[in-house]
Amino acid sequence: MNDSLNYAYSYSYLGDIYISKFEESSVIEDALKAKNYHKTAIKIFETIDTDKEIFVSAKYLSYSILSSIYINLAYKTNNDNYADSCAYYQKIGFDYFKQQHSTHNIVMTGYTYVSYLKYLKKYKEALQYLFSLKQYIHEETSKLSLKDYNSQLKEVYLLLGDYRSAYECFEKETEYKEAHLNDSSMTALAEMKTEQAMMIERMDREKAEAIHIAEKQKMRIIIFSLVAGLALISLLVFYIFRVLKLRKTANAVLAEKNQLLAEQNNKLAEQKEEIESQRDHIEAQSKEIQASINYAQRIQRALLTPDEAIGRVFSDYFLLYKPRSVVSGDFYWVGQFGDNKVCIVADCTGHGVPGGFMSVLGMTNLNYIVSQEIAPDAILNKLREAIISNLRQSNSDENLNAQVYDGMDVAAYVVNEKQMTLSFAGANNPLILIRDNEVQIIKPDRMPVGISIMMKPFNTVTVELRKGDCLYTFSDGFQDQFGYNKDRKFQKSRLRNLLLEIHTRPMSEQRELLNLVFKEWRGPAENQTDDVVIMGVRIN
Repeated sequence: MNDSLNYAYSYSYLGDIYISKFEESSVIEDALKAKNYHKTAIKIFETIDTDKEIFVSAKYLSYSILSSIYINLAYKTNNDNYADSCAYYQKIGFDYFKQQHSTHNIVMTGYTYVSYLKYLKKYKEALQYLFSLKQYIHEETSKLSLKDYNSQLKEVYLLLGDYRSAYECFEKETEYKEAHLNDSSMTALAEMKTEQAMMIERMDREKAEAIHIAEKQKMRIIIFSLVAGLALISLLVFYIFRVLKLRKTANAVLAEKNQLLAEQNNKLAEQKEEIESQRDHIEAQSKEIQASINYAQRIQRALLTPDEAIGRVFSDYFLLYKPRSVVSGDFYWVGQFGDNKVCIVADCTGHGVPGGFMSVLGMTNLNYIVSQEIAPDAILNKLREAIISNLRQSNSDENLNAQVYDGMDVAAYVVNEKQMTLSFAGANNPLILIRDNEVQIIKPDRMPVGISIMMKPFNTVTVELRKGDCLYTFSDGFQDQFGYNKDRKFQKSRLRNLLLEIHTRPMSEQRELLNLVFKEWRGPAENQTDDVVIMGVRIN
């Protein structure tokens, strides 16, 4: 039924089923299946823009459950990678539940983090973290919650060798457990007796009220019958005289109204016919335009380098590509020629259909240019010549003042992993290189690919590469995006700091984090102001 939200919800239910199987059997394969199902649910949730509380809560609950699965796998396999994943997903869930003041989920997610600290043998930190959760435990009045909290404390004290404190927590755990059972029994008995007494009282009261109401109703009927009879006789006499007087006038008015109504009906019929004709014409035009745009999207997608082709060139990369409309003014181009790997990311003038035309023009020319020349500066110089020729632009002073500077901003680089070198040329767009936790900005030439006031040859910058270097090229759509209900852009510096913060993570996680940050900053999808493309490559 193409119901993506409930599709994701169903995957999370399947994950819960395998969690139950794992708790019964302790078979690792069941835990792995539970992990995969919840990760699939999260992936589907992340592709959907919705503010429905039930689905947003379900998404972050999957984050929380996934962190619990990872710590169980870490204990079973002694694999530290599982523990790291637990910490990553636990923080996402915990931050959301804390923002929503969801006390129960805060505590449950907190217990997962305590398990993570115990896995790392950081028992003192686990104890301090449990103390920090106590404020949320007090908000919950149930004895069962207090029993679980003291059970957690008992286990950490045992690991620390503090057996006296562990025994005290054990006594409190037992006390709250018994109190919970007693409270449940006494509450049920009290409710039963109260309900019985209220039922008897209500039956007596209803019986007395019924007798009283019946007597009042009887008198009311007698009085009403007398009054109504007199009123009806008076009304009948008045009505007979009134009808005789009005009938003559009514007939004349009715004939006049019928004539006016017939004329109005004729006019309405003509207007309706004209409106329906206009509506059908507009709908036909809209369908034709939408079909044309969808076809343009298919053409543009066909010209973009496929993911599998990029994967053959760069073994460790990610690509975040988010058009503002159906077609995009941003594009990317990747190819390999011998030991040289070429990567180009471009931002064309405009977005939507105009930007889409420019991107198709750029990709078509690149397919021809790069087959002949792979030096980054030569690629940009030849691409500029082609764009100026295709758009019939002129660099005369008169034309420069009159025309719009259609063109594109481009970042182009060539990687030779055999020689471990990087050659870069840029038209307004830089390249970010992150090495040893430091950000290096390789600056571009300050002119576009297209007609402009400055028309110098583009320059190539060459740097030596090291294994582990991370390269990032992008359009300005991410950094120029205005925040939801915020009168400011994301900004270049914040994007660079974000890339520095996440660059050590796997490339697939980097893409997910960038996408999550962008969506939270942007808000609803209709708020997106420009096309977005970011490409990251790790040198191995």
